[in-house]
Amino acid sequence: WYFVPVAVTASLFPQMVAVKDSNPQAYEKLLVRLYMGMWAISLLAIGAILIFGPSLMALLYGAQFAAAAPILSIHIFGGLFVALGSVRGKWLLTEGLNKFVAVSVFLGATVNILANAILIPSEGTIGAAKATVLAYGFAVVIAPLFYQPACKCISHMFFLGTPQGKLRSTK
Repeated sequence: WYFVPVAVTASLFPQMVAVKDSNPQAYEKLLVRLYMGMWAISLLAIGAILIFGPSLMALLYGAQFAAAAPILSIHIFGGLFVALGSVRGKWLLTEGLNKFVAVSVFLGATVNILANAILIPSEGTIGAAKATVLAYGFAVVIAPLFYQPACKCISHMFFLGTPQGKLRSTK
């Protein structure tokens, strides 16, 4: 389902670019609304997979794959970070912070390799799924904390310092 947030952010990217300099308030509202939307669709997807995942695995792939449902139930949390990261990626581009994208991907890959090395021997495929979610989360949420220009995305992502009035339409 990862294509959904990527498609949504790609379709709204031209609007982000268009309003960034001409209407900073509209730009901020668009970012916050995009993040709100990503949280909403991600939480819906997580809930659906946690509830229906085992049945869905058995229905689509047969009973022999039902044992993979716990792995899917862990991986679905990675979708939240993919969704938030898709908005963050477009924000980084509009802000001219393109180099940080490569840095955060590198850091995420490093965390993934290290976490896999630690978790796979003890937990197998469950550990690999956990390592992937951990790496996505690190790349999207933790890495920006180490680079001051990218920190602002965290306030958008978690609605920090965003008064309710900023979300209402102004005329």
